[in-house]
Amino acid sequence: MVALSQLCSRALWIEDGKIKRVGPAKEIVGAYAGESCLPSSHKITQGDGRVKFISSRVSNDGKGGENLVTNGDIYITVKFYVNETIQNPACGISLSNHYGVSLTSINTVELDKVMPVFKKGEMELTVKLEKVPYLPGSYKADFWVMSPQGHIYAYIENAATFTIAQTQLYGHQQIDNRWGCVYTKVSFMPGAGKD
Repeated sequence: MVALSQLCSRALWIEDGKIKRVGPAKEIVGAYAGESCLPSSHKITQGDGRVKFISSRVSNDGKGGENLVTNGDIYITVKFYVNETIQNPACGISLSNHYGVSLTSINTVELDKVMPVFKKGEMELTVKLEKVPYLPGSYKADFWVMSPQGHIYAYIENAATFTIAQTQLYGHQQIDNRWGCVYTKVSFMPGAGKD
């Protein structure tokens, strides 16, 4: 997506064999990236139904900032509904690039993070990725809620998608994201939900 917006002046978005949108490449890429983040693109592939995914948002500050850059912080906030109180919840996140290369996969059990009880009702959980070394390009995050023993309450594919902006990392040279896996510090921060 980043390459398309930089190399092309115009773009054509085709969906289900029909032209959906035509226009300036940056505008079309932005619209496509925004729409791919809508709940309809999310897919719950596993789970017992105790948790229902509602929405997600990605920012650079936890409040809505959108300029995601290499070596910056990324906040992924996931909103979901808990149908039945979960006494000992655990959560996980897996990130991959647009080539399908897994970059980070971690959960609260592996981090020795004890989560508070998830009470019945709506709640948010923010995952902070610190000083993300991901290079410019498109990325996706899968998210799950589970028990510490590995029972899955909900596994959401494409819970969030985001783009790291093209940037000058080494002098005046711009680079892309064709290189391997990286370590990223991750922390999970549950927030107060609504009943």
